[in-house]
Amino acid sequence: MTTTMPMKLTCACCTTAFETRVLASTNYVGTYTDFRRRTRGFEPSQFIVHSCPGCGFSGPEDWFAEKLPEAVRKLVRDNLSPLNQDARTSIWRKFEHAARIASWKADPLDAIADLHLSAAYVCAAYERTEEEKVHRVQAIVFFRRSIDTGVIAAEHIPNVTYLIGELYRRIGLADDANIWLERAEALAQEDADLAWLAKLARQQRTSPRDLIDP
Repeated sequence: MTTTMPMKLTCACCTTAFETRVLASTNYVGTYTDFRRRTRGFEPSQFIVHSCPGCGFSGPEDWFAEKLPEAVRKLVRDNLSPLNQDARTSIWRKFEHAARIASWKADPLDAIADLHLSAAYVCAAYERTEEEKVHRVQAIVFFRRSIDTGVIAAEHIPNVTYLIGELYRRIGLADDANIWLERAEALAQEDADLAWLAKLARQQRTSPRDLIDP
């Protein structure tokens, strides 16, 4: 079962001190084909991003220890602070804020994609279908850009290529999904350690499932 514990943070933007919750333990019972982990209890992804109740600054725990450039602080104040009440009431909204801040900070494209993917996981757990689709689309955009611009490590390309294909499948774009899944299978076949990924990519093209077999 997923459990949490309290943690105190100080906002890197407005210096507000606040209490949030972090993951203490969880029981993983499987994996979805978009690499979301199945658990008993709360969706654990929701606890990897925290949101300041004062200004709306949102991000992983380590962001709150960073020295935030004044230009980014101003962008938070001008663009996120007016939306802060919504961030506090919608769990997935803090991921949207974090993704925007990551862009303002010029963080790696795949890191921004990961934030959108985590947001999609949270939306899926709470059955927020439209928001889930929006974040899956954004994850595709940033994962593709990370490949196109060569910023993603070579060893991660097969996995990300597969994930792009699976995300396309989950938003209903079968033709795009098959292109990327076929590409992922070809890449995975070049590495014996990735035989599982080649098999998974082939499965998701020919007989897709929502869960990875144990």
